[in-house]
Amino acid sequence: MIIDNLSLQDVEFLLEHCFAEFTEEQIEVLTENRVEFIKNANKDKIATQHDPDSASMSSDEIVDHIAKKIDPTTRKEHTQWLVNKYKSGDFKLSEGKDIKKALSQFEDAKPHLQSKDLNSIKSVSELKDHIAVTRTAVAKAQKEEVEGKPKDMEKVFEEGDSVGYRIPNKAASVANYGPSGKLAKTRWCTAAEGSNNMFNGYAGGKYTLHLPGSRVIQLHHQSGQMMDENDKPVSLKDPTYKPHANTIRKFIQATHELEGTHVESTLAQKHTPLDESRVNSLIDQAHAHAQKLANNDSKWLSYHDKQKHQEILSKIGESVANGSLSDETFNRLKTVSDVYDDDHGQPKIRTTDLTAEHAKSEEAKPEHLEQIARTKIANDDLFGSDLLHVAKNPNTPSHIHSEMIGAAIKNNNSELAKYVATYGHNLTPDHWSRLENHFQSASTYGSLNDNSHVPEQYLKSALTNSSNGVSSVAAHKSITPNLAKDILNMGVNAPIQIFKNPSVPHSMIEDHIHSAHSGDAISAIMDRDDATPATVSKAVDRGIETGVYGEWLKHPKLSRADTQKILNSEVGKKHIDTVLKGNKAKSEDVDNFLKGVDKIEIGHYRVLHTNVMKAKNISTLLDKDSSSQTINNVLTSGPDFESPHEHMNHEHITKMLASGNMRVDHKHTILQHHAVQLSHFNQLKDDVRMHGAISNSRQAPPSILHELATSPFNHVRLNVAKNPNTEARTHEILATDHNAEIADAAKKRLKK
Repeated sequence: MIIDNLSLQDVEFLLEHCFAEFTEEQIEVLTENRVEFIKNANKDKIATQHDPDSASMSSDEIVDHIAKKIDPTTRKEHTQWLVNKYKSGDFKLSEGKDIKKALSQFEDAKPHLQSKDLNSIKSVSELKDHIAVTRTAVAKAQKEEVEGKPKDMEKVFEEGDSVGYRIPNKAASVANYGPSGKLAKTRWCTAAEGSNNMFNGYAGGKYTLHLPGSRVIQLHHQSGQMMDENDKPVSLKDPTYKPHANTIRKFIQATHELEGTHVESTLAQKHTPLDESRVNSLIDQAHAHAQKLANNDSKWLSYHDKQKHQEILSKIGESVANGSLSDETFNRLKTVSDVYDDDHGQPKIRTTDLTAEHAKSEEAKPEHLEQIARTKIANDDLFGSDLLHVAKNPNTPSHIHSEMIGAAIKNNNSELAKYVATYGHNLTPDHWSRLENHFQSASTYGSLNDNSHVPEQYLKSALTNSSNGVSSVAAHKSITPNLAKDILNMGVNAPIQIFKNPSVPHSMIEDHIHSAHSGDAISAIMDRDDATPATVSKAVDRGIETGVYGEWLKHPKLSRADTQKILNSEVGKKHIDTVLKGNKAKSEDVDNFLKGVDKIEIGHYRVLHTNVMKAKNISTLLDKDSSSQTINNVLTSGPDFESPHEHMNHEHITKMLASGNMRVDHKHTILQHHAVQLSHFNQLKDDVRMHGAISNSRQAPPSILHELATSPFNHVRLNVAKNPNTEARTHEILATDHNAEIADAAKKRLKK
């Protein structure tokens, strides 16, 4: 490309628009041409009366100095502006270092300025004002750029096919576990997009464990939460997670150590893996401590001694509540040493059987559970929670349930019968027959468990003999189509469990959507794995018809058409903020809603807290209503409900100021906001009530701080003296202030 014999306009155009097409040599030639044009245009025209130190320099030398020493850009695009300002007496060449720094900062500030054209800035002083005003915005942008880049996931655990990670930052959480997550698509609030994300709201590490079968859980020790990908609490009793229980427990303990064992964690306390060596050590401690107390010559055990021994026994019980024990350790639990005072106050040793504590473990061996139950039955020890744990345990043999039912019948113990009926696993028709014949109580019928098949006649009995039997039957896996239809035909009285029950055919649910009378019931229909788009659409129609509130308004299975249908309904308009939190809602829906209402009401401000609320929507809201109430809501709709909305920008601040409805506290808020502009400071500087806030702002323009250096108020002048944007010329004035504190502050800054 020929680049000789070009006009200044040609050079400017090529450097501005065709920069990427040139070689380094060609760019250098074009840049030299630009500087030469400026020299030729200013031959003997640059006066230096305002800059005596540079009086001996020619115009060409001054242009060269400005281009090489002051203009920080590679293409010397600011040289012309600098020459013009120098000619007007705006600065001296000796100030070049500060000006070069300001121009370098201007490049970072450009994205945050109303006017990005340097030629619109009238002086070096105004340039510095713009830089100061955008300092917070630049720092925020740089921080977001760093935080906005997903860091690499940190692997912290591995066992077999299970892998655990620590999520390093918010961006990584969204990228890996958000709606389009690389590792998994979850509904965690810590992985949500936009303002709904709560990653930084949880102190401490966030950890994920990927299990075989594409299942993933997230845990957070400080809050004690362990959630599945649908943001539902994880239970190790759940058949999905039970096979991986020990791995999950190890992961919990490993991540607790990473957090620091000083961090209180209910997860770590609840899910301690079984350590038989520790159990045996504790049993030995119990023996030794009991022997020590028994050999004590003093009478009557102290409260401290008793408490210490009980702590040892409690630790043994907690330690065996998970995992599986060997026969040897299990048998040792039968003879743990306890200590007591006899009638004469003499400490004595006795044995206590702690095997029942092991019945809490879902990994306990069937033969151990059998021993526990038979010991309790033989001793007529049928009350309390010990047999309850045996009844609930999935490893309890069927014949033990028979023996427990027999013991309940023999002792007329309806409570034990209820335990078996409620929690027993693999109950047979014979079990149910014996329960039916001897205990026709409402409590037994109303406590039907879902751990085993229940014959239809007993489900029918539960429907008619128990106040809460309907819910139990509605949720039961043994429910028959006839019973399901009877419950669905109850209409308004149909419990939500019937819509959730996967044993109820999808076709029957779809035919009885009219029986859903609550938001929870409509959500349950949508939640079903077999719910088709047509089913979801019918459920939406039912929700609109009944006008009930619920999660269905933002359900992830909603189509775009469903969402628009809801937005156009009365219930959708009433709960607009909930609808807009759905994944099919769009920013345009906010605009359509705001433009469609007659006036902005209190409830409408909730749209500010939705993920789809963008800058253009805030503009629409302020155009619709710029009252003090609206301004206040925009300024307090940040994630913490105290700071401004994350998408508030300089245009919104301009609209607010123009409305005349801003309170003093509102003005204080915008002065600290990253989007504030020089024009906003200029609008507020004549209000004496704002001088304190302006002088205290880290974005205060140096020129306005210079004006405030003569304020009659000591606190304002002190703020100016301490403000990082205050220039040396201003500090020189304040260094002679009659107030010693102000003068000292200014002198310290001058020394720096």
